[in-house]
Amino acid sequence: MFKKGNLVAGHVVFAGAGAAIINLYGKGIAFVRENEPREIPALHRKVLAEPPRSEAYGLSKQPQPTLDESVEPEGFGAPETGDGEIRPKSTLDESGEAESLGAAQTGMDIGDGEIRPQPTLDERGEAASLGAPKTGTNIGDGEREARPCAGTPPVQAEPPSLKIGQFFRGRVGAVSESGHVALVNRTIDVSAVREQLRKAKNTRERVSGLVFGYNRGGFDVLVEGIRAYCPVGGLSLTPVDNPSLYLGRVMPFQVQAVRPGRQGVVVSRQFLLEREAKKATRQRLRALNVGDVVEGTVTRVFDFGLIIDLGCRVEGILHHSELSYTHGVRASQVAKVGDTLEVKVIELNIGAKRKAKAEADANAGQPAKKRATIALSLRALQPDPWQQHAELLRPGKVVRGKIVSTKEFGVFVELAPSVEGLLHVSEFASPGGEPLTDAKDAVSVGDEVVVVVERIDNKRRRVSLTLLDPLLLAAFEAGTLDDSGSGKNVRVGSCAKVVVHSSDAKGVCVRVAGILGRRGRGFIRPADTGTRRGTDLREQFPPGTELEVKVIATAQDGSLRCSLKALAVDEQRRVLKAIHKKSNRKVFGTLGDLLRGKLGKD
Repeated sequence: MFKKGNLVAGHVVFAGAGAAIINLYGKGIAFVRENEPREIPALHRKVLAEPPRSEAYGLSKQPQPTLDESVEPEGFGAPETGDGEIRPKSTLDESGEAESLGAAQTGMDIGDGEIRPQPTLDERGEAASLGAPKTGTNIGDGEREARPCAGTPPVQAEPPSLKIGQFFRGRVGAVSESGHVALVNRTIDVSAVREQLRKAKNTRERVSGLVFGYNRGGFDVLVEGIRAYCPVGGLSLTPVDNPSLYLGRVMPFQVQAVRPGRQGVVVSRQFLLEREAKKATRQRLRALNVGDVVEGTVTRVFDFGLIIDLGCRVEGILHHSELSYTHGVRASQVAKVGDTLEVKVIELNIGAKRKAKAEADANAGQPAKKRATIALSLRALQPDPWQQHAELLRPGKVVRGKIVSTKEFGVFVELAPSVEGLLHVSEFASPGGEPLTDAKDAVSVGDEVVVVVERIDNKRRRVSLTLLDPLLLAAFEAGTLDDSGSGKNVRVGSCAKVVVHSSDAKGVCVRVAGILGRRGRGFIRPADTGTRRGTDLREQFPPGTELEVKVIATAQDGSLRCSLKALAVDEQRRVLKAIHKKSNRKVFGTLGDLLRGKLGKD
């Protein structure tokens, strides 16, 4: 529809940031710089000697110029070009603005949301044309330049700012493949501009450009009045989903190439954007501190956690262990790509190498770069359940819990919301008394169990549990079980009072009085019972028998190894020492005492 050199008109629909958008009365969209002259330079035109027909349509009578005389045509062009086309009439109001096709503010119909031109009609009832034949001089490199005639009056260099709704008339300087138009109302010396751009390329100077359209693979930019090409990657560091958002923006560019041809001038903003981005990244990193609460956008979701953009190309890692206090929460359950989260910076290591980035660079054949490692936490902003339920988290505490998940090595029991403990598979036994290899064979998710808190690892947030003995379960149900002192430990070498729980040929199972859980369980081997070989331990030590034993060792699972024989030996030594002290003479003593005496040891 539009060609370079055509005269067009329209009204301003947007003005600001150094550019304006002109609606060409529904026929197209044009872009122009705010400092572009308002008046179109006159064209060198040959006017016919015979009077124009414009007088018949109410135009004021003009003196008849001679052939080859330069005139400044009114309105959008000459009244008649000889091909039978009548040009619309245009007059000037008191402010000097052209009145064409009706009033500027009332020249459009938007009743149904569609912009329609409101042209005037000639006597034949045909709409007057908005354009004019393409004029200009071809300088041989594909660029066309509008040449003013001699004696053209000087135009205003920097007109006042454009206003929305204002009428604007201009000459098409370039047309993009997208159909958008750039207006240029001044004389452009293309050869001089190209030479100026070559110098700017060599000196790496910036040039100002107006983005007025887009094409296959890039954008059309008006630089110093001529068209330039900018690749997509040169206008934005991020993918361009909607190129229309960049239209009408005046931005600085760097000249990449100046070659003959219509697309010989190539500009780019990539270097400028990368430098600004690096500067912004450094400032953002310097502003971050451990303990800061920041807002970020989720960019990637992995099994190990989330990658969150904190702005200015600064990314942090939200590990799955920092998502929630609840066990087993996955990253995909917390957020998706594009969600905004408020997180807390818990670790900031600027000089660390991010392993994932180093591997990606190595796979791409690039050297690994040192980047900042920022650890984020979401649960740090949530109430700490360990502080809310501190009364449950003490060794020896008896708690009724629900099994929330089962594994081969044990089950996880929920003691309170977001507080879970591990009950090892060794706590369960098959109906035949044999140990189990999978906890699923004994219990299932949803079962309730009464457990005792065995150990607590505050740093790793882990709780070890043990089952409450069935003999004490009735007391717990009745509320008579006292667990206030059950958290203490029994030292190796000390004496303790125990109660027989069960006995068989392998030994005697006992429990230390007043201590619940695994740390109160004890076992006496047959050799440590002090009985003769072949003695029936079931008859010798029935359940409920109270004994006093000596703790000689601690098993790997935390239970106690007790001995009756060791306690008897200690009692014999105590008696012998008392007799020796009382009689003040040496007694025979034990074999060990005689050996120490021979060796000169006390």
